[in-house]
Amino acid sequence: MKLSPLVRTKGSIEHNDFNDNFEGAVYTFNEDDFILEIQTVEMLIFENRFKRNTGSFVLNLGLSHYDHRRGQSMTMRFNWVQDNVVSEPWPGLNPRSEVAAPVVVVSSNVKVERNLVSAGKEIEGAILDVSLHF
Repeated sequence: MKLSPLVRTKGSIEHNDFNDNFEGAVYTFNEDDFILEIQTVEMLIFENRFKRNTGSFVLNLGLSHYDHRRGQSMTMRFNWVQDNVVSEPWPGLNPRSEVAAPVVVVSSNVKVERNLVSAGKEIEGAILDVSLHF
């Protein structure tokens, strides 16, 4: 599920099973654009199950980086992220702009609270469960 750009939204993703996806299950990101930064977002990701997914992430969660009005928020709560295969996108290279983890948080207005997160199977050096990258 790709939600990019995610603006003018008030909603939730809840009670779903995200199984057997290739290259991640949920991706949200807003470009650095003033028009996107002033739009409101209130998202809740609640009680979902993410299992047997592969790629460099399972959830990559990010909104606008420069949210001066504090009008954008995303909360991930009470989800199960288990039994996934996470790998570095380019084996053998030192990652500088991307990280490999089941949950990647890309902006400071995303909260990850009370989730059951385990990396499952790690290959090619991906050893993090939750990674902050902003």
